[in-house]
Amino acid sequence: MSFISVFTTNKFTSIMCDGRVHNAITKQIIDEDYKKIRQYGNFLIGVVGNPGILDTFEKNLHLINHSFDYYSINELLKALFSMKIYQDDGNPAYAHAVLTGRNLKGNFFVNVYSNLEPEVDKLNYECNIQDRMNFITLPPSDCKIDANSVVGLLYRGDNSEDKIVQMQKTLNDVISDNAISVNKNTFNLVLY
Repeated sequence: MSFISVFTTNKFTSIMCDGRVHNAITKQIIDEDYKKIRQYGNFLIGVVGNPGILDTFEKNLHLINHSFDYYSINELLKALFSMKIYQDDGNPAYAHAVLTGRNLKGNFFVNVYSNLEPEVDKLNYECNIQDRMNFITLPPSDCKIDANSVVGLLYRGDNSEDKIVQMQKTLNDVISDNAISVNKNTFNLVLY
């Protein structure tokens, strides 16, 4: 799987991922510029792993009448990640997804979904008004370093959008140097 990071402050949420898609078995690179993040209304979604999962999500938006509210999107993602989805070759399609935006209370949140590691939803959080910054990193299994430790080295207490996005880019580059499933081509979305 690739790398995705989400950083939230009490003013914005920023999601970043790399653009590499590769075959996990053969290690063949399929695409270097695949955008794994999307905006739906006031929410940002990122999916790493099998890109077919994101395609399946988009094909099923009609089930929620293209209603981009928290409840509808969250329920569609939970349903999608509870299903068994298969690749064209018959093998299971695995992925992690993150959903971020403002919840019904107006606070930024991050929800994590996975059909590979069910415990990953314990990473979910809500950013309260007094929180300076929260983050989630989902590094690939072939990553040789601890992404959260790298954040600790990079973070300097500046929560401006420019500094957070630059930190995410630097973090992605460091992960790319330590995992063949990640490249340095990044995509970023910010929501206020």
